Amino acid sequence: MKRHSFTFALGLAILLFGVAGLAQAVPITYTQTGIASGTLGGSTFTNASILMTMIGDTDNIAGNPEFEEDGVVIPANIFFANPGFATTLNIAGLGLVTITDPTAIYAIPIPVDIDEDGDVDPPVVIFGTVDHPPDLWSFTGLGGTFGQSLAGYQLGAIGPITSTGGVGRDFSQEVNTSLGVLRFNSDIVDSSRGTFTATTSVPEPGSLLLLGTGLVSLVGARSRFRGPRRPTSN
Repeated sequence: MKRHSFTFALGLAILLFGVAGLAQAVPITYTQTGIASGTLGGSTFTNASILMTMIGDTDNIAGNPEFEEDGVVIPANIFFANPGFATTLNIAGLGLVTITDPTAIYAIPIPVDIDEDGDVDPPVVIFGTVDHPPDLWSFTGLGGTFGQSLAGYQLGAIGPITSTGGVGRDFSQEVNTSLGVLRFNSDIVDSSRGTFTATTSVPEPGSLLLLGTGLVSLVGARSRFRGPRRPTSN
C-alpha cells in the first residue's frame, strides 16, 4: 500500500471511531414548569409562569457514592445526578435568563424522608444548584416534581409528568443569573403543580448507516483515483 493511501485509510478509521463515540453521547433536555413569585435583579414577578430548562448528557448520569451525613451512612446509588451544561429560566413578563451557578438535576427513585420530618415522600426529581462544586452530592433545590410515576426513574427520557411540584426555593437563598440575583418568595408547596419532561435527541440508525456507507464509498473512490501520471521520458 502506498503511503498516501495508508494515511487516508488511517484518517478514515479515526473518523469512523469518532462517529461511533459521538453516537454514544446522547444529549438530554430536562424541563420543569411552575408558577412562582419573586425578584430578578431590580424587577419583580408575581404568579408568573416559569419554564426551567436544563441541557445535559446521558453519559454523565451517576449514582451517589456511599457517604456519611450527620452521623447517618447514606448507601450508594440511593439517588442519581446529572450535571447540567446550561440551565435557563423563561419567566413570563421578564423573558429568558441563564443561571450562572453550577447546576445539576437529581432523581430519588424510591420513597424517602427527604426533609427528615417523619413523612415519607414519593419518588422525586429535583433541579438544583450545586453547593460545593465539583462535588455534586450537596445541592439546594430550585424546583422539581414528586409522584409515583417517577418510581425507578434514573434521569433518562420520560414524561411529560404532571404532579405535585413546580419552581421555587426559600427566599433567603439567592440564585446568580445573567440578569442579576434571583430570589423566589417561597419554596414549592404540596398544593403546587408542575410538569416535568426529559427528552433525548438520538441520531437515527439509518442516518449513521448512510454516513458509514458514504464514507466507505469515498474510500473506494479515493483508492481508484491516482491523479495524473507524469509523462515518461524516452
